[in-house]
Amino acid sequence: MQPIIQLENIRKSYYLGKEPLEVLKGITLDILKNEYVALMGPSGSGKSTLMNILGCLDSPTAGKYILNNKDVSRTTDNDLAEVRNKEIGFVFQQFNLLPRLTAEENVALPLVYAGVAKKERMYNIVIHQQFQSEKVFEKRQCYYKLMRHYQAQ
Repeated sequence: MQPIIQLENIRKSYYLGKEPLEVLKGITLDILKNEYVALMGPSGSGKSTLMNILGCLDSPTAGKYILNNKDVSRTTDNDLAEVRNKEIGFVFQQFNLLPRLTAEENVALPLVYAGVAKKERMYNIVIHQQFQSEKVFEKRQCYYKLMRHYQAQ
C-alpha cells in the first residue's frame, strides 16, 4: 500500500541572527491511509514544527515531503493554501472560531474557501448534519463570542 504521507530526511532550521538552530534533524516517516499516529516528545523536541510541516503551514529547510503522491516540499505559499483547502483537515486544541461569525457561519467557512455559493453552503448537508440536535440547532445563529466555553466545543 502506498503511504499517504512520506517524509524523507526532513530538516528544519531557524536562524537566530546568523546562527542556525536545527529543530528537525532528518525525520523519515511513512504514514499509510487510515493509520493513526501520535507525535510524542518533551517540550522543545520539534513536535509543533513537524506538525506545521505536515499541515503545510510551513516548509522544510531540506528533505522531501510527499503528500498524497504530490511533492509539497518546495511548493509556493499559494499552492500550499490550495493543498490545505483540498487535502488536509485540522483539529485545533483551541477553538479558532471567528468571533464576528455565527456558529453556522464558522462551520461553513471552509466551504467559502472552496468557492461554494452562499445559498448552497448554508443549506449544505454538512451543515445540516452538524446541527441535527435541537440544542445545537438553537445555537447555530449565536455568535461565538456569546457562547459559553462548552457550547463552542
